[in-house]
Amino acid sequence: MEKDFELFDKFLIYDVTAPGCVRWKKIVPKYVQKSNAGLPFGSFDKQSNYFSGWFNGKKYKLHRIVWLLQTGNWPNNCVDHIDRDTKNNNIHNLRICTKGENKQNEKRRKDNKSGYKGVYFYKLTNKWRSVISINKKRISLGLFDTPEEAMLARKKAAAIYHPFCTDYQ
Repeated sequence: MEKDFELFDKFLIYDVTAPGCVRWKKIVPKYVQKSNAGLPFGSFDKQSNYFSGWFNGKKYKLHRIVWLLQTGNWPNNCVDHIDRDTKNNNIHNLRICTKGENKQNEKRRKDNKSGYKGVYFYKLTNKWRSVISINKKRISLGLFDTPEEAMLARKKAAAIYHPFCTDYQ
């Protein structure tokens, strides 16, 4: 695998105009298909929701390759898309983080009915409950009359405990 990292730099370049921001170099050694020279590397995988490409018999996510090409280091942790758009592999949209920090920047769940992350209707009290996860523990922030009040409590807590969160909805 370490050989692949050295080969990435030899055959691939970072290019923000390419889909996924990675392109084959225009001049490639004889044993690489010349038809690939200058073309975008990889494609968008709808199943994983990431750009990925095959290299030397292995599949790689392009945001990790972008990180390597731009920093010279293979990421040992998660690479987070700051704006949550997995199609945006611009280096300025990527950051290294832990798995827990990456979870802070997750989108709101699809089954969310309040419109706000960490806010749901608590039927037992007929109030809106606000919650936040800290170190894998779910903490209740209180019960509120409106989802907006619950969201404000969540927003305050997220500003303190979730520095990787880019928005609160």
